[in-house]
Amino acid sequence: MRTTNKYFSPSLISASIAAIFVASPVFSQESDTSQTADAEEKIQVVGRRISETEIAIGTGEVTNTLAVTREALLSAPAGISGLKMLESLPGFNVQTDGALGLYEFGNSVNVRAFNLSQIGFVLNGVPMGRSDAFGGSPIFRYVDNENLASVVASPGAGDVSAPSYSSLGPIASYYSVAPSDEMGGLVSMTIGDDNLQRSFVKLETGDINGFKAYISRSKTDSDLWRGPGTIDREHIEGKAIYTFDQGTTLEFSYVANDFFDYDSPSSFA
Repeated sequence: MRTTNKYFSPSLISASIAAIFVASPVFSQESDTSQTADAEEKIQVVGRRISETEIAIGTGEVTNTLAVTREALLSAPAGISGLKMLESLPGFNVQTDGALGLYEFGNSVNVRAFNLSQIGFVLNGVPMGRSDAFGGSPIFRYVDNENLASVVASPGAGDVSAPSYSSLGPIASYYSVAPSDEMGGLVSMTIGDDNLQRSFVKLETGDINGFKAYISRSKTDSDLWRGPGTIDREHIEGKAIYTFDQGTTLEFSYVANDFFDYDSPSSFA
């Protein structure tokens, strides 16, 4: 029998074991890095949160809006209310008691299936009053046609971007003109049936070192078109704007409205 003895060097065994222990962490790190890279490649963004109203409703996109331009407002007979100007828009059915439409309780507006109490009225971004007819305050209490820049109406429903008090029905937004950069004025006089007399006077300061303003006064006197009584209306408007710099302005508006429309007091005597 032949016996072969093999001798192993202790130093060689130690070196081999050390090599195993040193190499193992390297292999493990490479494996973890590979797995992490694979996991990062598999991450997908499937949606994002929308927190701004303008993005959610699509501001700047084509929507169903109608407008009365300033040219149309100035071409209308003097003294006609801003409410009556809506009758020129498709889908709006406006009925007024009288040619001027100034009698507050004799007006009605319908837009498709919506009536007057479901329509929101807004002036320069400010809702008119409360959830009532005309928003609680007829628009012609606050602005004359001569001082309107445009009227933008939305005949649809559910316009959540409009600053109406509570209506989710149609919205009629009125925008008044800004003071002119040039100094000047405007005077007009109108006469008509039923002893109608209306005057309008407007003065502009022009731009004075960043400050510009205007003030206007209209006076309407007339007999009622039906029955006894008279209409007596005096309306004063003023607006001032001061520009501090390109992005900072201060605006002040003033309105005074004294209106007596008889309201058939004899029927309650």
